[in-house]
Amino acid sequence: MKKNTGNPSSISVFFKFILKISGAAICFAVAFFLFQWGFGQMREARQIDRFPMTPVEALADGPYAIQGRVLADNHLIKAPYSGSEVVYVRYRLEEEYKDSDDKTRIRVLESGERGTDFFLGDETGQVKIDWNNRPGSMVFSLSMSMNRKDGKLTYKEWAIREGQTLSLLGEYAGDKNSFHFSMKQSGIPPILTDSSLQAEGGQNLLLASILTSLASGLVALAIALLLSALHVHRFWVFVFFMSLGVVSILTSMGMNQLKRDWSEAAALYQMRYRVVEKAPDPASRTDLYAMRLLMEKNSMQWPDRGLFLAMADTMFPMPVGLLPEEKKRAETLVEATDSSYLHSFWLVSGLTFLGIVLGGIFFFTSFKAIRRKRLIEHIPTAKTKGLSYGLAELKGLIRTDEELPCIQSHLKKMDCVAWSYSIEEKRKDSDNKSRWETIASGSDCTDFWLEDEEGRVKIQLKDAELEFPENTTWHEGNRRYRESWMPAETSVYCIGFAGLDEKCSDSLALQKGDSSNFFFITHRKEEALLLSMSSRSFLLSSFGLGSVLFACTILWAGLGWLTPGALFKISLSVPLTLLVYTIILHYNDLVFLKNRVRKTWSDIDTILQKRFDLWPQLQSIVQASLQHERELLTAVSSLRTRTAPEEGDPDSADRIIREEQVVTRQFLARVEAYPELKTQALVQQFSEEIRKTENYLALLRQGYSDSVEIYNIRIQSFPDLFLAKASGFKPEKPFQAISGQPEKI
Repeated sequence: MKKNTGNPSSISVFFKFILKISGAAICFAVAFFLFQWGFGQMREARQIDRFPMTPVEALADGPYAIQGRVLADNHLIKAPYSGSEVVYVRYRLEEEYKDSDDKTRIRVLESGERGTDFFLGDETGQVKIDWNNRPGSMVFSLSMSMNRKDGKLTYKEWAIREGQTLSLLGEYAGDKNSFHFSMKQSGIPPILTDSSLQAEGGQNLLLASILTSLASGLVALAIALLLSALHVHRFWVFVFFMSLGVVSILTSMGMNQLKRDWSEAAALYQMRYRVVEKAPDPASRTDLYAMRLLMEKNSMQWPDRGLFLAMADTMFPMPVGLLPEEKKRAETLVEATDSSYLHSFWLVSGLTFLGIVLGGIFFFTSFKAIRRKRLIEHIPTAKTKGLSYGLAELKGLIRTDEELPCIQSHLKKMDCVAWSYSIEEKRKDSDNKSRWETIASGSDCTDFWLEDEEGRVKIQLKDAELEFPENTTWHEGNRRYRESWMPAETSVYCIGFAGLDEKCSDSLALQKGDSSNFFFITHRKEEALLLSMSSRSFLLSSFGLGSVLFACTILWAGLGWLTPGALFKISLSVPLTLLVYTIILHYNDLVFLKNRVRKTWSDIDTILQKRFDLWPQLQSIVQASLQHERELLTAVSSLRTRTAPEEGDPDSADRIIREEQVVTRQFLARVEAYPELKTQALVQQFSEEIRKTENYLALLRQGYSDSVEIYNIRIQSFPDLFLAKASGFKPEKPFQAISGQPEKI
């Protein structure tokens, strides 16, 4: 049997601290790895965008991007499945089969590739494509040319045919007049694709956006774990450190990667510049200037612009001898060149929408946890004697007696005030896998007394959320039994609605009240409860921030704006999101406190209306039995014609209550003088209702004044005072304090 006393041992606390610190360290380490990977993908996409499509006549030694049509020169091979004559084919034969669980699976029976050297030509010439010695890092992107299903077999081919248009990124070897894919000089993965190089760069941006958003989410999670380990539960501290941490880390890493990226760009340009300088010609000068224009075009955003301008004269010099017509041709070429971006509108829209939806779900769940935590923080702990109408927080011991006795738990027959149990049985599912299935469960509770050093108050457990201090699990055969219970003499923390005890009209009982109220009872200390709630809300908020960052980076990648420097702008979504989140949270607090005041006033108005409905009865009694009491009759008549107090006007309500008390005392005094009236059912009913409502009004008055005090303090406190003024929250007026005990009727 496991017992949780609400006071975790020092070993348990230390273990949780080490676990959270270790988790934060792991998150930071994985985030750093993902950042490096993501930045690498980002740099590759940016380098692709810096290569103009070079005509064959302008090729010299070094890395180039070229585009042209495949020329086979009668060197063709036959595709194994389609029988087509091609220069290259990758093939795969797949078979469907049933596994031991009768599930359909796919296995590869045969796969491979065949190819031969070919030529790629454009309007300026042709170049031999060296098909051998391709590195494993090469990006090979071809559309499927064959996908034929024959029974359980599927034949697939990816082929390069004569006349097909290809885009290539590789290196040109002038001494061999061939184009190969080693890319030793630039370090950029070579590419062969039948689409565009920018489309492949878009795939790099997609992967970069996923990796950097995951890394950013892990940074947010690590900060949340650190704050939880350090027992920080203030939300403004979370907002400050989360904003500072994410923005500073993303900005610093982004700027470092941006400097590295422009260093690589400068090295690439210098390599091309030196080659052109040795053998200048119009085509190579035009191509070099086009590369410079592309680099300038991709530096239009801040902070790329500053870095490019700082290096422009020294690292990106203009080609020597550039003629106006060459400059014009380069400008025309660059204008027609797009940057890398995700070409799938639906993919970008879907992933962005997914990130926003997940962020909304996480933030909404976190919002509920934070709202409960703030509710506990803002409601002061009351004593049983000082309990007032409305939401209240109490601490004390569970007591039972003959009036409110214990019950027994269902399985262990333990004396308690609440219990819950379940019986599970291990069964086989349709896949012959074992699983636990609940075959019986139940719960029950009873009211009890909560006792502190000043007295006791009734706790009506119906509809309460409970945390049980006693839990036990055991097995018998293929069944598993679980039971939890809350025994008497347990020290508990309670938060709920202090409403009228229906069995005792002059006292309050802690209860659920209406469905919107929070009614929670736990054996844990308030501090431990707050830390638990804050940890949960911080973690959920970090997941929400990760989702928002994912949506932003995917959107930036889809628009072609994703750069290391853009991470600073993306990181600003964190403080912006948290700012909006905080405003919503504080506004919700003010609305809750305002509604609490209105609810209490509504209860006061309801009681006053009930009392108003009693005066016709009193008038009929006076007219029938006390005709000679003209003064009393006039007073009763005036009460029947009074107007209800305006909402939020305790002075008018006080005036009405005092007038009613005067008339009621006059009537009861007359009843004492006429004993025969005491036996009348109507008089007895009137007297009982007046007594009950008078006691209830005294409780409601105090509850209203307490609610108004808390509300007024909040709207005059920083930072809520700015939000209160902007949203039109105005101070409410409390009831005047009553000296001594309220007068009994």
